[in-house]
Amino acid sequence: MQEISYDCMPNIYFYQHRANHGVLRAVLSWEQANQVVSTRTCFYMGDRFRDSPEQADRSQDFAVLSIEEGESNQEWQAGFYRLDASLTELNEALRQLSL
Repeated sequence: MQEISYDCMPNIYFYQHRANHGVLRAVLSWEQANQVVSTRTCFYMGDRFRDSPEQADRSQDFAVLSIEEGESNQEWQAGFYRLDASLTELNEALRQLSL
């Protein structure tokens, strides 16, 4: 069994347009995060979510991968990434991690 490093844990937030705020959906290891996003397109939104010029359309639900400063690596820089997948699809991918 591989040891998990808890000092670098990407987060996934679900944003639902009716709620007007994000909800933390998952705290993942890098291995888990890579499994969830491996077959999905991610768009870098910037290092400050609210100020991003490419902020998501507020009429649709969406998910964001958040990587804090100090959690970045060679593949992912710190900031926010919009995941190009439905919340239902992402929920299923997250559920598969626990099986």
